[in-house]
Amino acid sequence: SILMGVFPIIINYAAKLLIDNTIQAQTSFQIMTLSLVFFLALRYIIELVSDLGRYFFRFVDRILRYKMEFKMVNMFTNKISNLDIGYFENPESQNLIFKAERAYPWRIINMLSCISSLFINSITIIGASLALIAFKWWIPILVLIAGIPRIILGMKQTNIEWSAMNYITPESREFGYLTGLLES
Repeated sequence: SILMGVFPIIINYAAKLLIDNTIQAQTSFQIMTLSLVFFLALRYIIELVSDLGRYFFRFVDRILRYKMEFKMVNMFTNKISNLDIGYFENPESQNLIFKAERAYPWRIINMLSCISSLFINSITIIGASLALIAFKWWIPILVLIAGIPRIILGMKQTNIEWSAMNYITPESREFGYLTGLLES
């Protein structure tokens, strides 16, 4: 994740090196050769880093998903098996059990994924801001301010989706209770 966040900085530095070497070149043949070699090398490096990042992310994602989900299923099963029958007859306890049963395998894993995305995006913003500061100091500030409405709308949409997903009707609670009785 750090590599994907630092990647824009590396590309900008490589472009700076190309421009510096192009200015120092004496003939048009040297300029063309330098540009072509740089373009092919940069293209290869971009593809390589992108593929490695994708494979690594998939690998870590699978490990987190399967190992953590397995551990959480075992913890939840042990916890439920130790409860008294009174908890299963209490509507408030049944509501909590039903919510936990629906959400426990994926909620923590999604939270970790969101934190990872936040980290990658933060590094990308810092790298892009450093690159834009070279032109004018106020350009990164303007770009960040222009992104604020999208952030606010994304937060509102997430809030609406979260509340719709967590709403449980009495019928679905009763269905969950009956399903639990039939399965045991």
